[in-house]
Amino acid sequence: EVHDFVWLKKVQLLASCGLERHINMWQIPIKTPVYKLEGHQASVQQLCGAGNQLVSLDTSKVILIWDLREMASIQRLEAFKIHAEHPIGRIIYDERRELFASLSRRMALWHMRKRKVPNGHTQGVTCSVYNRMFEILISADEASDVRVWDLNAGRAVLHFSGAHTSESGETVKISAMSLDHTMRRLITGAHDGSVKVWNFSTGVCLKELHGFGSGEVTAVTHMYMHPYDYMVATGWNRKVVFWMDANDGRAAVKRIEPSHDMQ
Repeated sequence: EVHDFVWLKKVQLLASCGLERHINMWQIPIKTPVYKLEGHQASVQQLCGAGNQLVSLDTSKVILIWDLREMASIQRLEAFKIHAEHPIGRIIYDERRELFASLSRRMALWHMRKRKVPNGHTQGVTCSVYNRMFEILISADEASDVRVWDLNAGRAVLHFSGAHTSESGETVKISAMSLDHTMRRLITGAHDGSVKVWNFSTGVCLKELHGFGSGEVTAVTHMYMHPYDYMVATGWNRKVVFWMDANDGRAAVKRIEPSHDMQ
């Protein structure tokens, strides 16, 4: 049973809630949630978009505010202390005043806590790529952090960490990156030979490209070779590996085996 849903324009995701205690984040047309926001202790009743933030209300009258750039809860408001006797009918966001209101027999105004996305890498930058369509720069570092930069503002607008990790959970240096021909997906290669495909606007991993083997990936690219699109990687193992790029949208993260390689 779905209680509420809202389209979040800034991150291009659809949020929905229902009887369960989490919020599902959907990326159209992928048929499974790309994120689950967990933090409520009761069924989530209402959702409200607020720029780079999402406001959610559960049946116990607890309100959580989520930072959509990091998909994390940043503020908890106990609305039952204000609306003790009557249910909350609606929550609405006032963009001009940067506050939201909870409505019952009385109205309560809540100021939202601002949170800045950390700027600057903490480890050495290993590669970067410019997206001419969106006029942004994407950079990666030795700690496997990826940051998306607004060049006009001169600051990072999004970052996600731990893009590549080893079996023991340690981060692996990102050694190569490229964009696909649509300029909407990011391809990254790492020191351990792993290759992944990302939605860089949300930090969601779309595909894991297996079969490269050991050795650092030194270059990745996206190319068309009749009649298919391919993602290609090469590196210190002296291989050029091809993966067919099929956008079927059947899974949030899909494991792709190589179609062929050259050595």
